[in-house]
Amino acid sequence: MVCALHVKHNTNAQRFSEKALIISAFFVLTVFYLSSTFASTLPPSSFLSTTVSYQSTTQPSCNKPKGKQQLLHNPVVIDGDTLYADKQKIRLIGINTPEIGYDGQPPEPYALMAKKEAKHWLAEYSKHLVLITGKQQHDHYGRRLAYVVNQQGELLSEHLLFKGLGFYIAIPPNIELLSCFMAAEQQARNKKQNIWRDQSPISADRIRQSGFHLIYGPVTRVIITRNNWWVILADNNVALKIQQKDQPFFSVEWVKKLANTTIEVRGWLIDRRKKGRKLPKHYARWLMAVRHPAVIQLKKSSISVH
Repeated sequence: MVCALHVKHNTNAQRFSEKALIISAFFVLTVFYLSSTFASTLPPSSFLSTTVSYQSTTQPSCNKPKGKQQLLHNPVVIDGDTLYADKQKIRLIGINTPEIGYDGQPPEPYALMAKKEAKHWLAEYSKHLVLITGKQQHDHYGRRLAYVVNQQGELLSEHLLFKGLGFYIAIPPNIELLSCFMAAEQQARNKKQNIWRDQSPISADRIRQSGFHLIYGPVTRVIITRNNWWVILADNNVALKIQQKDQPFFSVEWVKKLANTTIEVRGWLIDRRKKGRKLPKHYARWLMAVRHPAVIQLKKSSISVH
């Protein structure tokens, strides 16, 4: 009798185990399918189109970036995002601060404050500063592209973003700490720190000058060609250009779905009518190269996922 009960118990346990395995397998396959379906509609980047939500009340802490390291001695601050040391100019990765103003031009709002904050931070940690070069080591001006890190592992770029004294930028391949920089800016934006106390995006139909801008506007057309993808804002006043070399960071389907949405985008605007140049009628006056989807934020009409 004991043996019979034992056999019966083992049989039931085996059946239960088999059912559990079947259910588990079904659950895993379902999750995998849903994840794959969702992912197929999005760019390969995880930074895409929604505003970063960062609610912490403390400064976010970025991981120490990888790259060639050297000690940084006696840096001179040119402006918030540019230093001079060891006989070279150094451009901080991941941030753009307001321009100081040259050739008689006045400084942009908060430019002097960003410069002062950078000087204060560098002086405070002057005994041990490390320069870490990015994957792309120099920009087209010949400046060295690098992170500046103190002994505690904190980054100058992150600090300035957290203080609301700059804008995150995304220029591949130097995007290792992009999500952290986005979080630092979002926290400053939530608290209306400095720049974000007064800053609001410029409407894409009211642009008056070239340079770095945060703009917003309706996407009236998306054009996909063999070499470039174009996102047209405000009835052909602004053209966002996604070059072939940067397209792997995007999904063409996601770009197409930007049509009829309203977006916020950041970057450097070029006036194609500069010096009286005449443009064909179908050319937008203002051009912005978009290197990564993280610089595009959806403001209305969310992209649907099927």
